[in-house]
Amino acid sequence: MGGWLKLYFAIPLLCTLGFLIYKEFAFENRVGEAAAGFSPKTIFILTAIAGYIAYATGAGGMVPQSFNYVYDNIKLYDLIVHAWPVLYPDKQAFYCYYFGFYLPIATLTKLFGNVNFAEVIFFCWAWMGVTLCVFWVYVLLQIKNSFLVLVFLLAGTLCAVTTVFNTLDFKYLRAVEDFSYPYTFLSTWWSNGKMVLDVSTPFHCSLKYASTMTTMAWAPYHYISGILFPALVYDRIINKKTFNGVPLIVGSALIWSPFVVLGLIPIVLLGAWRSFKQIFGYTTFLAVALFIPVLAFYLAHSTSEEMVRGFIWECGKRWWLNYVLFLLIEVGTFALVIFLNRRKHLPADDMQLMLVNLVALLLIPLIYLGFYNDFSNKVGIVPMFFLIISFSKVVCRILEGLFKGGSGRLNFTSALALVVWCCCAITPTNILLVPVAGHPGSSFVTKIAKPFDNDSIKNLSDIPIIGSQFIGDVNAPAIKILFKNTDSTARNQERTNNR
Repeated sequence: MGGWLKLYFAIPLLCTLGFLIYKEFAFENRVGEAAAGFSPKTIFILTAIAGYIAYATGAGGMVPQSFNYVYDNIKLYDLIVHAWPVLYPDKQAFYCYYFGFYLPIATLTKLFGNVNFAEVIFFCWAWMGVTLCVFWVYVLLQIKNSFLVLVFLLAGTLCAVTTVFNTLDFKYLRAVEDFSYPYTFLSTWWSNGKMVLDVSTPFHCSLKYASTMTTMAWAPYHYISGILFPALVYDRIINKKTFNGVPLIVGSALIWSPFVVLGLIPIVLLGAWRSFKQIFGYTTFLAVALFIPVLAFYLAHSTSEEMVRGFIWECGKRWWLNYVLFLLIEVGTFALVIFLNRRKHLPADDMQLMLVNLVALLLIPLIYLGFYNDFSNKVGIVPMFFLIISFSKVVCRILEGLFKGGSGRLNFTSALALVVWCCCAITPTNILLVPVAGHPGSSFVTKIAKPFDNDSIKNLSDIPIIGSQFIGDVNAPAIKILFKNTDSTARNQERTNNR
């Protein structure tokens, strides 16, 4: 992004970034524990699992994709075929969206000189990102059997099971969270097909936390950043007992997903409380200054009149019933399993971290934002990651005990944990079966070289539901001050478009 800024801003910021990266390497060499290393067998297994996840969830377009790829491919197409920053002179707007995942793909595609290479590069980039995530999960779970990473990867939500219970319709076992709203809309068998909840509840008031696999199928940039950056912060705050480097990690996450940054707030506050003096170090202030242009970039976002926003108590008379049921089932079930097994399977640090994120998971649904309530769904990615990591640690320890000592070690709390895991694995398993069994949530195959329905992000801004979420105001003061002359860039843009 430094190349998008005016030279007298870009040079000091790039020097600051280089200095902070140097400090991070020096810190790791000074206090980082010796790496245990991975056996060739472990590397092969984890890399293969990551490759299949990237393939099965639609990266590269080799199998049916979720509908969200319609928009993702258009965003990527604009970054490939236009000069940067991407401007739309006829709308006095620019491409304003988180681009950390897309920019390397667009860069390599430009270097190859052919937009048809984009799918292959997309898949390879997604595979690399998921591989890093899988390796971090392996490390955080502290397991020896590589295949036990599947305990976390297949741990989703209980939405499918709850929906089937509500409706007695087993077809919902094949649905993803985005098509099952058991806490808002669906009729129930005990009400003879009538809505037991408020039938007038708006769509944006739906309550859901998505499984990591659903996130990968719909938005790989949220999946990768929602695992990788929390794992890095966890390693610093919980494992290394330090706040050093955390501001740089959080700032880097801002380029990938602002929602992930909001989700990181609980663990960052925990780290700041534990290492209060370190937050006033000069590296913290340098990291904050480094990412001011990114904030300016996002703050120039064109707000849409159609963007719904508000609080959950505005969602009908029985909003509290939706809220309580949602939290008891989707959060409370995992919390109960962790609590019952905490003394035997979890360290004190994990329990403290879980409690902090539980508070966040209780508060996040109080706000709704966006037609699909993106705020609750996406900000909840990080707190749910930490909750599911703790839950997965419990399940892994139980399975390791069974592998060593047989079924005689299985007590009630252990059996409950395994039953919950089997129930929450339904949705992720269905998603991973897309290449062989299809899926109602994955029925599109769009090509980056030929975007579906629209040929540019600027055209999406005319769609009422989507509004202007992908574009920003080119005349925003911060854009004028920090970024290169937008008028000259617009002229270059027009020349590029006319080639």
